[in-house]
Amino acid sequence: MGASQRNIAPKDVTIVDDGTQANARGSINIDDEGADGQRTVLVENGVLRTYMHDRISAQYYGVEPTGNGRRQSFRHAPLPRMRNTYMMPGPNT
Repeated sequence: MGASQRNIAPKDVTIVDDGTQANARGSINIDDEGADGQRTVLVENGVLRTYMHDRISAQYYGVEPTGNGRRQSFRHAPLPRMRNTYMMPGPNT
């Protein structure tokens, strides 16, 4: 999936980048390259699963775009950018 799939955090850590949350500031229906917005699990139970991808990085890694191809403005090329990125609740406070 474009990542080395190795442990990078404690097993209770899951990190998500989600473009599908209704009314959240980073939510998008489609990114600036026409890819659908989606929920992408970046780290699951401490294991790196994938990266945020635009079309160029997805092609390089041989995976599908994650809907993170975004522009700063019309003057800039799209690149992988965060949407709503957060850590899921776990057993610790």
